[in-house]
Amino acid sequence: MVETYTPISGMGRAGDRGYGIVHALQADFRQVTIVRCPMNPRGRVLCVDDDQQVLSVTKELLEWKGYDVAVVTSGKAAVAQVCRQFDLVILDYNLPDINGDVVAECWKQEHPAVPILMLSGCPNLPAHALDNVNGHLTKGGRMEVFFGMISELTKAHVDMCA
Repeated sequence: MVETYTPISGMGRAGDRGYGIVHALQADFRQVTIVRCPMNPRGRVLCVDDDQQVLSVTKELLEWKGYDVAVVTSGKAAVAQVCRQFDLVILDYNLPDINGDVVAECWKQEHPAVPILMLSGCPNLPAHALDNVNGHLTKGGRMEVFFGMISELTKAHVDMCA
C-alpha cells in the first residue's frame, strides 16, 4: 500500500509506528510517499539540528523506518547526551552554539565505535569538519542515499558490537 503523507502539523501518528518509508521526500521537506512494510527495531539514533522542521521530519522518517530516535537542537545538548547509548549520531554542522565538528570530536573521544553522519546544508565544509565523522551528506539529497548511508553505518556498528 502506498500513500502520500504531508507531515506539516502533528508530525507523528503513533498508531503507524513500526512501518517504513521507502520513497521520496521533496527538497522542501513537506511531503513523503510512504510504502507500508513492517519493520523491526533497528537501533537508537541521536539527531542534532537547530532547524526544528528538519529535525521533526528527520525524526519522523527514522521512526517510520523502525529506529528509536532522540532529538536535540544544539551542540551543547548533543555533547550532554554522550553518557547515553546510541547506535548512530546524525549531526548538522552549523549549530547555534558550537559547530558539529566539535560535537563529533567529543562523541568520538567517549564512543569511538559510534558512527556519526554529518548532514549539512553547507556543500563546502572545511576539511577538518569531517575528521571525526563516518559519513557526510548534503541536506536535500535523495532519500535512498540518506537511508542507504544510515543502514550501512548502523549495520557496521551493530556488527562491530556483536
